[in-house]
Amino acid sequence: MRLIAAVISAVFATGQVWAHSDEFLATKVTPHGGQQKMSGAYHLELVVNESQITVYITDHGDVAQPTRGWSGSATLLSAGRKHKVALKPGAHNMLEGKAPSPPAPGAKLVISVTDAQKQREQARFELPSPKPAN
Repeated sequence: MRLIAAVISAVFATGQVWAHSDEFLATKVTPHGGQQKMSGAYHLELVVNESQITVYITDHGDVAQPTRGWSGSATLLSAGRKHKVALKPGAHNMLEGKAPSPPAPGAKLVISVTDAQKQREQARFELPSPKPAN
């Protein structure tokens, strides 16, 4: 019993189990292959496929959060241009919208979401640039 108490105390003392920084989330494999950021009570996973922008919403336990009654927007800064894309609820835990054109590598996106209780959250993303050929 003392050993269990000692282990629990050590875990709480280090705080590592409870770490939910963007740096930690960047090391995780995401369910849909996108980038994941923390925003308030939620994790936002951004997936960009051509012009399609999809944001998957989960809580801190990675439990999908239904997006019925939610709204959102993606502010896209790409190739010196700024576009705002409305994000609407899709299947189960998705918000989705379509950009006027595919964002360039290195583009920055600011994702803003408003949940059904009107709580607003925001996260910033940067699309990866292509890796140089060796």
